[in-house]
Amino acid sequence: MLGKGPHANERGVTMIELLVVLALMGLVFGAVAAFSTSTMTNFYRTSQGSLNQQEATLIVSQLTQDLRRLDPTVQWVESADHKFHLRTARANDVNQEWIEVAYEQDGSRVLYSTGDNVTVTLTEHGQVDVKQTGDTFDVTVTVGADDDPNQAKLTTTVARYNWGR
Repeated sequence: MLGKGPHANERGVTMIELLVVLALMGLVFGAVAAFSTSTMTNFYRTSQGSLNQQEATLIVSQLTQDLRRLDPTVQWVESADHKFHLRTARANDVNQEWIEVAYEQDGSRVLYSTGDNVTVTLTEHGQVDVKQTGDTFDVTVTVGADDDPNQAKLTTTVARYNWGR
């Protein structure tokens, strides 16, 4: 007996209506997930690029300072242990006394050592290249893996300080 009784005009949700609502919810949640993933990926890339740039700037700054104050009798030469040994004067040293420092390429890591037997990793993935011509140094610092789209590469020319010559 259809149409008679207190619930005769009530209808339930059909299976097709339920499937349409589920499909629409799936599309909305999929769009939100895709947007979130894209945003996080871009954030990571931007952050990594910024970190690479900061590390490259730090290395260039320290190396520039050391090269400008390099002992005039020392040439920039790679030694057998893959280190570049320098005698340099510190800017904050009143007496301008020489200290020994070394830049080392250890695989993809760039290390910095002082005469106090302190070694600091400047970057985990990088390379330092210095070419000397007289009292001028062409410095190239690369930070980031070769396949890293956020690889930072800085190049500068440094003139050695003239120690009264």
